[in-house]
Amino acid sequence: MQPATDLNTAMSTLSNGGYCLWVGAGVATHLVGAGSGTDLGWKALTESLEREANLEAPQFAADYSSRLQVCLSVLGRDRFQVALRGQIYNVLRDQIIAAIEKRLNFDDPVPKEFRQLSRLGTQAAAIINFNVETWTSHCIASGGWPYQIKSFRTVEVKELTSVLERHGPITTRFARSVFHPHSAIDISGPCVLTSTDYRRLSGHLAYQLAVHQAFELDLAIVGMSLDDVYLRQQITDFRDQLGRVLWFTNRHLDPLEPIKEWAWANQIEVVAVDDAWGDFWQAVDNSLPPGDEASIIPSWSLLVMKAYREKRGGGSFSQWATLHQQHFGPGPTLDNLRRMARISGEPPMDQEITLTETEQRVYAYLVKYWGRT
Repeated sequence: MQPATDLNTAMSTLSNGGYCLWVGAGVATHLVGAGSGTDLGWKALTESLEREANLEAPQFAADYSSRLQVCLSVLGRDRFQVALRGQIYNVLRDQIIAAIEKRLNFDDPVPKEFRQLSRLGTQAAAIINFNVETWTSHCIASGGWPYQIKSFRTVEVKELTSVLERHGPITTRFARSVFHPHSAIDISGPCVLTSTDYRRLSGHLAYQLAVHQAFELDLAIVGMSLDDVYLRQQITDFRDQLGRVLWFTNRHLDPLEPIKEWAWANQIEVVAVDDAWGDFWQAVDNSLPPGDEASIIPSWSLLVMKAYREKRGGGSFSQWATLHQQHFGPGPTLDNLRRMARISGEPPMDQEITLTETEQRVYAYLVKYWGRT
């Protein structure tokens, strides 16, 4: 068997920059740690949606996409979207709010988890996010703006609305792209999660997007189980056109598991990390450069503003809007928010929202630090 690659050796490769980065649920779980912490993996998501649909988990082996297909059939698309948003998107939203409110007396408004995610993406030449929310994309891209987030959208969604996730001085500097081949619930509505969704995706450009972005680059895979057969097959099909493939995982691979054999046959360097990923994020801090503060603080502030606005129902904060427009241009209009609500599972309020006392403290806190960048 091919020996596992040492964590520090693998990080040394990433420190050279120019790698393609694939990220999954593990990075979302890390971001949640900035608040109070919860599990956002496939298992937790599937079990939550099964409870919502009053289903029992099958007694036989079944992949998560098939189990989610049953959930969708029982719940219908609208209820499925609302439940999905509640389990993934809203959890991250609430943890971002919890994180900033814990930091109001700190000298640094940005939590270490956000900074670590930023370090991970700062030197990446291409970023592919397999999560179905954009919170983590903002984190990973925040170290070097401008950036734009591009998500797979169905024809129906394209006809309904267009949302441009573009941040920073995008008209004067080259903007990196962060891709969501499985869609993102907040900007593209229905996501690729069920077995039927995967079959439909196979006919679209997004299906092979991830591996194409890794052409002639080293590939770093973080926070992913690689249980998706289609991704493993694409790595196999195009392995000769990829550089080193580093799979950072806390998964304990049995030598007899098919995925272990696949990794060996395709020269996948398995980089073992501890169960809680503590050694991985420490290595990120030690090995990868920090991002640009002029990008990190506004990007974190943007997420905070967005989280509060959506927590309160999606209306408009005029104070937030002033700060947002100064660095990012006009924010989303109420009309745009209403249209997005039709595809993302959470209708907004159609009114101006007055900041609470806590929100006013957060606003003043962010303005103070934003002015230093």
